Amino acid sequence: MPSLFPLPGPSLPSFKTLLVKGSYHSSAPIHLSLSCTSEAVDSYAILISPSRQDLTVALRQYNDEWLKLNSGLGKVSSLSSRVKLLLLSTLTSAFMPAAFHTTLASPPSLLILHEPSAYFLSSDGITSSKWTLSSYLSLITHALSSLTFLARAGQTAASFALFDSRLDQLRLPMVKQPTYRGDDDDDNRAAPRLEPVFNFAQKYFEWIIVADEEVPSVHETRKKKIMVLHRNGPNGGSVKTWEWSEGHDIGNLDAWPATRLFWPS
Repeated sequence: MPSLFPLPGPSLPSFKTLLVKGSYHSSAPIHLSLSCTSEAVDSYAILISPSRQDLTVALRQYNDEWLKLNSGLGKVSSLSSRVKLLLLSTLTSAFMPAAFHTTLASPPSLLILHEPSAYFLSSDGITSSKWTLSSYLSLITHALSSLTFLARAGQTAASFALFDSRLDQLRLPMVKQPTYRGDDDDDNRAAPRLEPVFNFAQKYFEWIIVADEEVPSVHETRKKKIMVLHRNGPNGGSVKTWEWSEGHDIGNLDAWPATRLFWPS
């Protein structure tokens, strides 16, 4: 079963479309990829991320204890070899023939779009003026249409998951603000109305997970985490709530001590 956690963490329901937003743990996309590739020997997952460096740093700083202890084992290593990381460093590029190593031998069973808000938000949360709401939504629609196209004859399309920790911060205009030559009165022109992107993006997903965390006090050594699983649609609503805590081995002198998940008994 698909899961965002190592065992004995909870499993997800089978899904075709999943949106994860908020302060999810950095290793969640990796665990989802491994759990999906473990379901069939010929399955593999594709993870599309805007930055290898940002993803690597996030995983290193979080330092998932289960991955640290098990990633070198034969079975896990075999599953990891079927998780392909592709980098989409920019949204605009000239047409070029596909490099050999980016072609697909067979359709994936899972496609993950990781942190697409990074294309639209700077590190300080400022949105570039050249993007519109459709710029973000087109990433979702292109991913879904590509999976439908890649599906083998007689088979359903692969699962699609979007992880975006800053989706709630992202607001984009419906249309670009028009510019006029020779217009020196730019400062007096009304700024375009910014729309919350989540309100529109959620419509493409059957399942939505909202992740949150409590800031620990100075006397607490563990951080409390929570995820709420919602089913989208008119008859949807909250389905499951998962609560756990995360802590480190305080005796470990590593720069990034391993993060251990503690589940309530």
